[in-house]
Amino acid sequence: MEREAINDLDLDKVVGGSIIFNADLTTCGRKNNHEYKVLNYSAVDKYIKENCTKMPEKQMMSNMVAAGLLAKL
Repeated sequence: MEREAINDLDLDKVVGGSIIFNADLTTCGRKNNHEYKVLNYSAVDKYIKENCTKMPEKQMMSNMVAAGLLAKL
């Protein structure tokens, strides 16, 4: 595989972090993928993408529980 220079515009599309989902996207967590039940995956996905650069994962998880997108298991 040939090396390529990284395009700075492509870096803006990268979303990462420590929130882990199980294979069927019904549960997730920060330490393991069975800490929270996912009640609305599309809303959770959107929330994470919109806020991943603005707040830590722990705060995002708390906010999503408060908003009714996740439920603590």
